Amino acid sequence: MKQQIFHVGLVCLMVINPYFLSAQQTSAQAPALDSVMLDLDAIYRLADEESRVIRVSEASLRAASENVKQAKNALTPHLNVSISGSYIGDATLMSRSFSTSGQTEVIYAGLGPQYINNGQQPTPHWGNMFSIEASQVIYAGGAILAGIEMAKIGERIAELDVAKSRQEVRFMLTGYYLDLVKLQNQIEDEIDRLTDEMERNHIQRLSLGICKPQAGTEYISLAQNSERVADHLINVAKTIRDLQ
Repeated sequence: MKQQIFHVGLVCLMVINPYFLSAQQTSAQAPALDSVMLDLDAIYRLADEESRVIRVSEASLRAASENVKQAKNALTPHLNVSISGSYIGDATLMSRSFSTSGQTEVIYAGLGPQYINNGQQPTPHWGNMFSIEASQVIYAGGAILAGIEMAKIGERIAELDVAKSRQEVRFMLTGYYLDLVKLQNQIEDEIDRLTDEMERNHIQRLSLGICKPQAGTEYISLAQNSERVADHLINVAKTIRDLQ
């Protein structure tokens, strides 16, 4: 009887074995964890937010969308505006011998020769320039439209790649989830089988006169309590599984 009860507890302990092994740490080393219950939809949403594969695909999609915008910009007019300023100091007039004394002959159209004193000459100091340039492609032989179409195709391919990445991650997570559910059902079935076997063996011992009838009630109660303990251990294992 004790061996069968021990067997029920051992099967339940196998479920929480990873936690049981890690529980050797001291309470100061063990991190504080909160219980989190996740269904498949919550797991999918978490995967969409945290999966590197999905995030890389989404980044490629954003880049492809920007390429479409850039390709369409080739159809719009381009306007370039520029403004500049300058400052020029006073000029110095010298003779051919590089002297600042004396005068220099300067010929003005319609006035004839004029003589200007050498040395510093007053000149305009400030200068500025402002320009606007507008351009528009009139004919490019369909190259612009073809570029836009190719950019849209690249964007569509990126969208399909995002969907593909999400499906692959979800298929993988669904497989893991179903494996856990299958394992849980197998353990529960094993506990039920062991409990039924304990009851059948006890009835057989009673019929053979090995056990006294007075012990029957206590034994059946003990078997049922063992099943309840096993259920509690399974609930603990579920919580620990969701935390990992």
